[in-house]
Amino acid sequence: MFTRSEHHQNDCLAPSVFQDIQQGNLSDEKIDSIFDHISRCDRCEKVLSEWGGVLGERALTPRRRGTPPQSDTLMRGRPAHNVPKSDEPTHQAATLPRTAALSRSLVGKMIGQYLIEEEIGHGGMGVVFRATQSKLKRTVAIKFIRIGEYAEPIHIARFQREAGAIARLQHPNVALLYDFDEFEGLPYFTMELVDGGSLADRLAKGLPDCREAAALVATIAEAVDFAHQKHVIHRDLKPSNILLTKDGVPKIADFGLAKLLDDPESDVTRSNGVIGTPGYMAPEQAFGSSGKFDPRTDVYALGAILYECLTGETPHKGKDRNETIERLLHDEAISPTLLRPEVPHPLSAICLKCLEKSPERRYESAQAIADDLRLWLGGKRPVGIPSIFRRTRERLRRNRIATAIGLLMLSLATAGLVAAAFHDPDRAVKTAQARIADGQPATLIGESGLPEWYRWINGEPTSKIGLASDGTTRLHAFEETHLELLPAVGIDRYRFEVQIRHEKSNRHGGVGLYAARGVNMFGAEPANGFMEVEFNDIIGKNEMPIVITPSGKPVPQMTNEVLLAARFRSQLGTPKLLDVITPSFGGPLFEALGEGKTGWRDVALIVTPEGITAEWDKQTIRVNNEMLQTATNREWLRIAKESSTHPFLRLEKPAIDRRGGLGLVIYGGSAAFRSARVIPLPGP
Repeated sequence: MFTRSEHHQNDCLAPSVFQDIQQGNLSDEKIDSIFDHISRCDRCEKVLSEWGGVLGERALTPRRRGTPPQSDTLMRGRPAHNVPKSDEPTHQAATLPRTAALSRSLVGKMIGQYLIEEEIGHGGMGVVFRATQSKLKRTVAIKFIRIGEYAEPIHIARFQREAGAIARLQHPNVALLYDFDEFEGLPYFTMELVDGGSLADRLAKGLPDCREAAALVATIAEAVDFAHQKHVIHRDLKPSNILLTKDGVPKIADFGLAKLLDDPESDVTRSNGVIGTPGYMAPEQAFGSSGKFDPRTDVYALGAILYECLTGETPHKGKDRNETIERLLHDEAISPTLLRPEVPHPLSAICLKCLEKSPERRYESAQAIADDLRLWLGGKRPVGIPSIFRRTRERLRRNRIATAIGLLMLSLATAGLVAAAFHDPDRAVKTAQARIADGQPATLIGESGLPEWYRWINGEPTSKIGLASDGTTRLHAFEETHLELLPAVGIDRYRFEVQIRHEKSNRHGGVGLYAARGVNMFGAEPANGFMEVEFNDIIGKNEMPIVITPSGKPVPQMTNEVLLAARFRSQLGTPKLLDVITPSFGGPLFEALGEGKTGWRDVALIVTPEGITAEWDKQTIRVNNEMLQTATNREWLRIAKESSTHPFLRLEKPAIDRRGGLGLVIYGGSAAFRSARVIPLPGP
């Protein structure tokens, strides 16, 4: 991002840009980028402060609401005569005031019975402030048109339409409208303040589990259906427009693009313009066919929101706006189950039905989505999703080549085999295991994106997986978690390597890898035994926790030491009866990078029949079989002295399985992972 001093003349805005703003030709995202540029660019700020117009087909001289625009005379090099002096009120300042300027002019002012306290957000056409209502002693949100007195009639109409749409919707999951008024030519309205952030903020912290996502979208869908019954189509549903209370209750906001079905004059957007946000807009919005908008346009957006809640991605993501729209129009959305294997097939099917390109194939109403989601949450089969054969037939009809292949498959396979051909949840596992058996490396996590396959070994209720800002896999754990990337390697000589960026940690937290996971039995209960390497790249030496030795001496715990240890732990889904870590094998000491740093560490476990070696940034910890057995026996004897009934003592033979599973480890914090591979090694 450029700072003010780094801006160059070639980066400055073309005069035609301001004409496009005036005529309503730009999307909210484009307007946002324009105002962000002005706030960083001295040259553009100077131009706007000295001129009351911009070069283009029409002059944009300052004028108050109700006065006619200037003639089409070109202003070529002539400063405007009605530019207010610098000591005049900011709301009368030169053309197109930025968000920062508008904030400076309003913060601290008393507007009617509202005291403006601070700006809390802005979009393409509006800026929102926190305010206190003096008479009722309550905190509210107050919204002004972002371009203030320079707003054209189309902008005023859009702003009024937004307030009118919200006024119709007295619903617990819609942000409530309180008042609509005007201050010195600036229209504004006040509404309920929802101060728990947005759904976009929530997703940035990690994905919800599938049931939480389904319940959340069901609630939103019911509110959207209520709006439809009041003849309001939102047309810009997206996570940033779903606000959350501190208790997590969703409330729909920002009806700036809403269409009132019972008021033909309400659609003041350009008839051929693209309405909505790429990534969430329906295909009919991308075509700009405003006359074809109906409630199923919002149904598509609800599907896109559910898709992002389940996968962390939008259904059609391109490198820019144009590519996103191109994919929207021509590509089918990938099943959420393929992107995230734990997403149940019925939930994935509900999502994909919302995302059908043809409105006729989507759910008829938002309430129908909510009903199917509630059925699934209650353990019943959703009634709106098609059977596997209907889905197969519809997809095959769209592609004649696929039809020929599909008919051949149908003639040779049973119904179960056909369903398996469309989705085998273990396909990624089988592919990786086949490559490893053939002596080839297998990628489990790429340079970016989620793992090819994964499952929780423990810690799922308090852990989240998603994508970091750079697109890499990100895990967040409130306590501890083990995420398996491969349930069994199938060979006993290999290298498991991953790049790790430790981002946050509690005082005793760590991050790392595990390998050689095998199941041990203590009585009737299963327990996982595995090797793990762990380190903490956040806590500095001055923050190391203090432990008290048996003699009573306080000693700093070596958190900045790479540790390798065997661990035996109760399996997921069973009571945590067993959790034993054998004495750790210490590795290299290092200086922690600290929170907020971006360094990647190269970490690996090399597993062979002779022993196990951990590598950490080219430094090694080697443990042979004798050392490992000695450490396990020592721990067994220590526990036996302390408790004759400890579950660890019931293990028939505490052991790990070198051919077993492998995955990621995190204890209380956040970390990013990329480039996870299993590389078969040659024999000795």
